[in-house]
Amino acid sequence: MPPKKANSKYAKRALRVGDKVWIRLAGSRRMGRIVEDRGGIGRGGRRLLRVAYSTPSGRTSEGFELPAENVTSAEQTHNGSRKTKTKAHA
Repeated sequence: MPPKKANSKYAKRALRVGDKVWIRLAGSRRMGRIVEDRGGIGRGGRRLLRVAYSTPSGRTSEGFELPAENVTSAEQTHNGSRKTKTKAHA
């Protein structure tokens, strides 16, 4: 049986350069931006991303490399919920 194809409307989009992401840094969650995609050069072929983040004072850091699985997209995602219409009682 062939593998199922993800519905493109709801499929998880791959992270790209310029995307906003959430990272864990020193036990706190910070927003960063992907500045470079280094490709699959990590241990075992893991994809590495260079991420720059803003400090609480507003200054942008130099950036550092993280495996792609350690960052989470900060873009708004579809949660799958729908509002249902209620029938009017007569």
